[in-house]
Amino acid sequence: MEFLRYIFFLGVLIGSTSIGFLFSKRYIDRVEELNCLLKYANIMQNKIKFTHKPLKEIFEEIAKLEINKQIADLFYILSKKLEHTSAERAWKETISEKRFYLNLKNEDIELLNTLGNVLRKN
Repeated sequence: MEFLRYIFFLGVLIGSTSIGFLFSKRYIDRVEELNCLLKYANIMQNKIKFTHKPLKEIFEEIAKLEINKQIADLFYILSKKLEHTSAERAWKETISEKRFYLNLKNEDIELLNTLGNVLRKN
């Protein structure tokens, strides 16, 4: 009987530890995605300032970097949508489509949507 009790305690310990690691992975991925978005935003800003390329080409180049697969897919979809719609609309549609595949909070998504407003003005 005592042996079963220790097995049960060990199972609870291993199970709760693995659940904790699974929950923390989402937060780790969120930080990585935010850092990646910051890198891409800096790259995008520099390319707009210095190369004067159209946004479609800039987004294609950023998508090819593939620092983070989910974020690279976001920029690839953006570059394809810019053929048919405005930058602001393409940005907001793509963010709303990809929001469930990203590990970002609602506040992060709202901040990303404001970047679409900035793209419209520029």
